Amino acid sequence: MLEIIYGCSLSTVDEKKRLIHEKHIALWDAVSSCSLSGSADSSIRDVIANDIVSLIEKTEIRKVLANGSLAARIYEKHIFPQSGIGCIPLPSTSPANAAFSLERLCEIWSQELLH
Repeated sequence: MLEIIYGCSLSTVDEKKRLIHEKHIALWDAVSSCSLSGSADSSIRDVIANDIVSLIEKTEIRKVLANGSLAARIYEKHIFPQSGIGCIPLPSTSPANAAFSLERLCEIWSQELLH
């Protein structure tokens, strides 16, 4: 998706790291650990959130985008109270999200990433 949005080729991990560094993008899972039965998001229990607040305090993060509604809910419940920075929920980029084509996901995500 980042290749399409930024019009580049990202073949290696180093190229991906370079792009997110150049574009000032931080990628971090909201969940550090949890209990999970199967692969469905609805089975996630006992969430322990990652320490995103420390990341926010050490950087100049001004905008948080959530990759899917579950990530947004976890962020809002566990991280927002300490960070004070709300998140913008966006459609999940997971291949399991059949409701959105790749083109539509890129369109929606680019509105936030490029502005």
